[in-house]
Amino acid sequence: MLENLEQYRIGESDALLVCQGAQESQAAASALLRQCERQVLILTHDFEPGIYDNQECLEALEDLVLQGRQHVQVRFLIQQPALVAQRGHALLRLGRRMSSYIQMRCPAEQFRSLPHSFLLVDGVALLHRPYQDSFKLRANFKDPEAVRELTLEFEMLWHEAQEDPYLRTLVL
Repeated sequence: MLENLEQYRIGESDALLVCQGAQESQAAASALLRQCERQVLILTHDFEPGIYDNQECLEALEDLVLQGRQHVQVRFLIQQPALVAQRGHALLRLGRRMSSYIQMRCPAEQFRSLPHSFLLVDGVALLHRPYQDSFKLRANFKDPEAVRELTLEFEMLWHEAQEDPYLRTLVL
C-alpha cells in the first residue's frame, strides 16, 4: 500500500511509485491532481472508473479549473466515449458542465485500441497504466523525460482526434 503520498511534490520527488490496485491508483491520481497548477492531459479508454470516478479526483479538477480559469489547460482523450456516456462518470459530467475550460475528444478510429492510458500533470508528473486489463501502474511526481514522450503521443492523437456526440452537453 502506498503511504504518505503527501510527502511527494510535483517537480521535486522523482521516486517511482508502483500502484497495485484501484485504491492505490485512486490515491496517486488524486494526489497528482490536487497539486496540479496548469495542465492536465488524460488519455483513457473509459475514464478508468476504478481510478478517476471518485470525489477526490472530481474536486481536485474542479478546484483547478475554478482557480486557474484561462491559465489552466485540461484535455481528455477518451477512446470509448459511448461506454463512458452510457455508464456515466463524474469527470464526464464535470467536463460537460465546464466545457469552456475542459476539452474532450475521441481519438481517430485507428488509435482507439491503444493498450495504455495515462495522466500527465504540469509537464513533469505522470500516472501511467501500461495495460487496460491491469490496475498495476506507475506514478512519478518528477519524470520529465517520460512525460515529454507521452505528451508527444498525446499531442499527435489530439491533432487527429475529433469531437464526439457522446462527450457533448445535451441541451434539452
